[in-house]
Amino acid sequence: MLERGLQLARWQNDAQMTPELLRRLADEAVTEARGSLAAQGYFSATVSYSIDRDRMPWAVTLHVDPGPRTTVRSFEIHLTGAAAGDPEAASTLRQLRRDSRRHTRCPSLPRRPVHQPGRRPCPFVR
Repeated sequence: MLERGLQLARWQNDAQMTPELLRRLADEAVTEARGSLAAQGYFSATVSYSIDRDRMPWAVTLHVDPGPRTTVRSFEIHLTGAAAGDPEAASTLRQLRRDSRRHTRCPSLPRRPVHQPGRRPCPFVR
């Protein structure tokens, strides 16, 4: 899953690869992997890499420990500035609060991601 979104994978067959470029791409891959994992709810991921230059071509291995997945149990949103007096923003916030209360009663949310191909999402998700 991670490999497809990493710049490192796009350079893997480059004949002009240098040790410096490979190290830079591996450093970027760590940052990209952390971002990808955070988007999936893994905000405490530990990502590192090793480079095997004894192989030809050189091999980069990412070491990933995603850590626990973060679960949001509650949240609060307060409008400030111009949005505080905007009727449309207030209406949107009320709708969001109503929808979030429905999600707490949705039994499918704790067991699986909302957007899972081939499966019907929680009926409260729009």
